[in-house]
Amino acid sequence: STHGSVDLSLTACIRVGRSPSSDMRLLHPTSSRKHALIFHHPNGYCYVVDCGSAHGTYVNGVRVGGPVVQEGSNEVATAVPHRVKRGALVRFGGPGAPTFVLKSFSASFENLVQALCDGKTTK
Repeated sequence: STHGSVDLSLTACIRVGRSPSSDMRLLHPTSSRKHALIFHHPNGYCYVVDCGSAHGTYVNGVRVGGPVVQEGSNEVATAVPHRVKRGALVRFGGPGAPTFVLKSFSASFENLVQALCDGKTTK
């Protein structure tokens, strides 16, 4: 089986993994059931968050950091989103896992207008 194209503009957040409930289902054995999240922000950028996968998420060959427990946080893990630019190569899993190319990504015009309105201050 092969992976086809995925339209990232259909929803704000895409669940990536081997789980049948994933929006983008992975088939490689080094991919985790709940591997990563891809989301777009009204600022027009795309971000990826590794969900603590065993074999990692890579953007242009560099492993993206997963959730980290902050000192004094009562064991609550926090993940930092990693910005992904158009043309980036994204791999979910270890060597041999398929690599995806982020071809394009855009937020809707309504989301951009709303973000601009939310950022304005009135006097």
